[in-house]
Amino acid sequence: MSLVALLVVGYIAYTRIPLTLFPGGFDYPRLFAWANYPNAGAVEVEQKVVHHLEEAVAQVSQVKRIRSNAYSGGGNVQVEFQKGTDLQLAFAEMKDRLDRVMPELPDEIEQLWVRRWDQNDIPIMEGVITFGSQYADPRQLIDTYVEPALRRVDGVGNIELWGSPSKQVIVELDQGKVRSHRINVFETLNSLRAQNLTVPGGWVIEGGKKIYVRSVGRFQDIEEIANTVVDPEHHLRLDDIAEISYKQPQQDWVNRIDRKEAMAFGVTKASGANVVEVADGVKEAMEKLKDHPQLEGLDFKMVWNQGDQVTNAVDNLKNSGLWGGLFAAIVLFFFLRAVRITLIITLAIPLSLLTTITALYFIGWSLNMATMMGLMLSLGLVVDNAIVIVENIYRKRQEGIAPRTASVEGAGEVGLAVTMATLTTVVVFLPLILMSDEQMFSFWMLRIGLPVIVGLVASLLIALIFIPLAALKLSTKKERGESRMILWSRKHYVRWVLNNRLDAFVIALVLFASIKIPMDGMERTDNQERNEVRMDLAFEMPSGQSLDQAEKFMTAVEDTVMARKAEYNVEMLRTYFRRGWGRVTLFFAEEEDVEWYEVAWDNLSVALGLKEREYLSYKEVEKN
Repeated sequence: MSLVALLVVGYIAYTRIPLTLFPGGFDYPRLFAWANYPNAGAVEVEQKVVHHLEEAVAQVSQVKRIRSNAYSGGGNVQVEFQKGTDLQLAFAEMKDRLDRVMPELPDEIEQLWVRRWDQNDIPIMEGVITFGSQYADPRQLIDTYVEPALRRVDGVGNIELWGSPSKQVIVELDQGKVRSHRINVFETLNSLRAQNLTVPGGWVIEGGKKIYVRSVGRFQDIEEIANTVVDPEHHLRLDDIAEISYKQPQQDWVNRIDRKEAMAFGVTKASGANVVEVADGVKEAMEKLKDHPQLEGLDFKMVWNQGDQVTNAVDNLKNSGLWGGLFAAIVLFFFLRAVRITLIITLAIPLSLLTTITALYFIGWSLNMATMMGLMLSLGLVVDNAIVIVENIYRKRQEGIAPRTASVEGAGEVGLAVTMATLTTVVVFLPLILMSDEQMFSFWMLRIGLPVIVGLVASLLIALIFIPLAALKLSTKKERGESRMILWSRKHYVRWVLNNRLDAFVIALVLFASIKIPMDGMERTDNQERNEVRMDLAFEMPSGQSLDQAEKFMTAVEDTVMARKAEYNVEMLRTYFRRGWGRVTLFFAEEEDVEWYEVAWDNLSVALGLKEREYLSYKEVEKN
């Protein structure tokens, strides 16, 4: 009954344990401050603004590192604090320092923003929306239909949009008329702001109901703005001195997908929401939006989906576990030459993994890259205890001892040995968790090491409790012979080693020294492995050129890539550029998930010249 209970509890924990790509719960002590510069000028101007921000935040206590970034149109500063810093106090102090530096900044900067870094702010999905030229205001359609539909998905925390700006009411003053009528522009702006506001007016009680009152004074259309009186003495209206229009502002950048104007969007999940469920809900909502009559011609494409990565990672774990268990069973059968013994020992693998997953479930962790790495590390270790105990039980059975007595005495004789061996392996992982006072390092090592420790302890208990019982019920005392290879090795190899100890030592030393050959030939890198799903091409263009000149150059780059789209295996091309800088991102078509033996066969066929690749590899595209 205890085995059945373990299987039931383990299965329930496996079906309910949340799936994430990276473990959550690590709180990075970081704050962000940034400023937008509406009248985007030279980058040197923004660098001066960011320099003032750096000087301000450098006076905040407990600051560990400051990273800043200046670009045309704004800048930001990322502040990382010492471990254990109270971010609430740091936020207040940083806000105070930035308020003090405000008078030194340009008048166009009306506000500085400060926010705390949170893992929930990282988008779990990123996509693009392409639209044709038939839409006069695509941003209005997206704000009206797309964004609300995605926000209604359970678990969605926020939807961020980047790209095409909304239409704006643009007031272009005629300087000649302004001077001739002696209009004070500052007073005119304040007058417009004062007439376009909504103010709470308190509340009244009527019929036993409390009704809140608001004074609404918003402009409803362009005509109201044009008819606004700016000089009561001469009855001068705004349209007498300015041209008022409702249109998109002139852009100093271009963002497009496959040569079509596009917008990008990011989806962040709410705190505690499941990544896979949110991603599936968003994809379902996007499929429904494709059939919306008002959105005909809009195309939705996903660039990044953490939900798919989580699902693929879990599927890879299951496949790796199954193949690893199969190979372990094959190796065991080769040496033991008994089907029942092999099955009994292999039983320790799924039971240990189920026990570990159950422990993770009750701890409150998720299946992510770190915990799954720990599960994979423990996969080959959990059978060691079962091998030793089963082998000793079968040795006693072959000596003629009764099955029950053989199971009890066989497990008892080696019980202390396997316990000590397991604990010595467990304590190896404890220093990895405790040896560093760096919070991030300890956080990740705990997520990797704890599944290994739990798996090893579970394998010890399973080997001492369930394996003797399984050996009693499923085993047989039938004599089994050893493999001829093992007999030959024992007869010749072992005898030669014992008789030629010096020669054996020299050969072993030479083989150990030969490790340097593959180590020297192994490629090394100080950086993380690149993502071969995409490739970024960045371009620095001459300063002072117009946006049209930059577009001609970037269009030529697009033409070059699109001409070899099939050869490069490019699925989507994203282009973003300004007057002096541009970037082209190649998104490669993802290959279908295939088993490892299919990949090995394809690589071998290509190496032998039996098959040619349909497209260039990542490195070949990089060289071209």
